[in-house]
Amino acid sequence: MDWCAIITQAKHLVCPLRQCQCICDFPKPFPIHNRPDPHMCQECGKTFTRASDVTRHLRIHTGERPYTCPECDKGFKNSWDLTRHQRIHTGERPFLCPQCECGKSFTQLQILNRHLLTHNGQRPFQCSYCEKSFTQLAGLTRHERIHTGERPYLCTACEKTFLTHGELVRHQRSHSNLRPYPCPLCTKSFKTKRAQGEHLNTHTGERPFACTRCGKRFAKSTSLVRHNLTHTGERPHQCAQCGKTFLTSGELLLHRRIHTGERPYPCSYCDRRFRCSSDLNMHVRTHTGEKPYSCVFCKKSFSTSTRLKRHLRTHLEKNIMVS
Repeated sequence: MDWCAIITQAKHLVCPLRQCQCICDFPKPFPIHNRPDPHMCQECGKTFTRASDVTRHLRIHTGERPYTCPECDKGFKNSWDLTRHQRIHTGERPFLCPQCECGKSFTQLQILNRHLLTHNGQRPFQCSYCEKSFTQLAGLTRHERIHTGERPYLCTACEKTFLTHGELVRHQRSHSNLRPYPCPLCTKSFKTKRAQGEHLNTHTGERPFACTRCGKRFAKSTSLVRHNLTHTGERPHQCAQCGKTFLTSGELLLHRRIHTGERPYPCSYCDRRFRCSSDLNMHVRTHTGEKPYSCVFCKKSFSTSTRLKRHLRTHLEKNIMVS
């Protein structure tokens, strides 16, 4: 097939080879699929069009990372990977969306090109099992695993499985005590920047995640996902031992620990262990004396949000009696 003869009116083209996902500006063709591959990796037999590509590829086998970030000492296989990484430290986002009302900018041209598909409506990756289509191959791959039941990424610490490598990496942070994202308004810290951002909404009162069915708004995207299931009545996560069903996989995981007796969260002050991190955090406050929840009326502080809510009712009852 001649990959160059593709929709000449299009500004951005997606390579029709499903496994490629290359996005180019027209009229740049996709000649890479028609070229001979004379350079071969002696380790795995993979072929390349240039000798320099083989050199870079070999670093996958050797583990060599010759390009080091001067800010954090993280190593990279390629100079352009280092350049992209350094934008995390500098905040540089040089690729601006040309749509006037958008204003979004990106650290990589590839990410901008994928973003542009959301403006022109292109969703070239079609699900083989249903009518859904996606702007990115990665989105399609993840979605199709919902149909097939495939969850190929296994956490070795708790045997929980995930649809993508990224989801596994984010989950693995739950087994670590490292919380590099502190809240600037309270003493809490978080394992991901996203969790930090959604927590800040609880301080500002912002609820950016709205239910399209009833209009109810939430500070966290996960709260909206869980809420949507209350409309459908769906409880898709079932315990294999007792048949009880749950709204989320996290709730099912916590429930399973009742059967297994697993308590993966140890207290660093005593010998007690807990089924979930929130129970551990509440327990640790009995050792530290921390009371991060303050009453806005009398400044009294509490170790848990539940105790603060009970206390706030006393103010409400007093106001009712006065009125």
